Amino acid sequence: MNVFEVEKIQNKIQGLEDHIQGVLNGQLFSIPDLSVRDVEVKEPLQHPPKKGLSSKEGQARLLHDLASIELQAMELALRTLTEYHQEIKGTKYLDLLVQLILSERSHLQLCVKGIQDLGFDWGQWPVHMALWKSVGPEDSLIDRVFIVHRYLEGSGLDAADTLLRRLSGVKSNFFFKKDTLQKVRAKLPKRLEPINSALRLRALFSESEIDTLKKYQKETP
Repeated sequence: MNVFEVEKIQNKIQGLEDHIQGVLNGQLFSIPDLSVRDVEVKEPLQHPPKKGLSSKEGQARLLHDLASIELQAMELALRTLTEYHQEIKGTKYLDLLVQLILSERSHLQLCVKGIQDLGFDWGQWPVHMALWKSVGPEDSLIDRVFIVHRYLEGSGLDAADTLLRRLSGVKSNFFFKKDTLQKVRAKLPKRLEPINSALRLRALFSESEIDTLKKYQKETP
């Protein structure tokens, strides 16, 4: 089963192990321009206004937005495994990546269940695909690690303290160089939140990484 070409979110969740095992067994999977969705996809600025978190609808909408992010995070990690399996085969990073994919699935399941517990359903609001669009077949493995696991995941730390739980206690084995940032910067989504140095240091970002990101953020119009 190619998870990227499966429409229903529950089928994506259920078929994840089959896709992973297929990759580990040497099966080849095509990567579509956009992973298939069973909900309406719109650019973020085209989404309807959100209600406040004092209402159940506002809470469900927040979980819906988070579920969309978790789904993209799961699929991006799976895409890394699918495209770069041979480069990390036989290393500890292969097992770490599989663990990450399954962890992202757990986060997604929690969000979907939370939406349902509030009396709403996945698909009641549109989603965006900005994270998926940040990567491409021209990326090197180092490019991909930086874009997904350092830039996008790290930006979550700046947006919300609660997201630190996803990274706390997990030692980072990756770093990026300034030339990597220069190479991929045109593909990176604009981040409006100020860099939270304290949280990033707790998540084992280096001071040089943080300084580079702060400089990049100031230079980005």
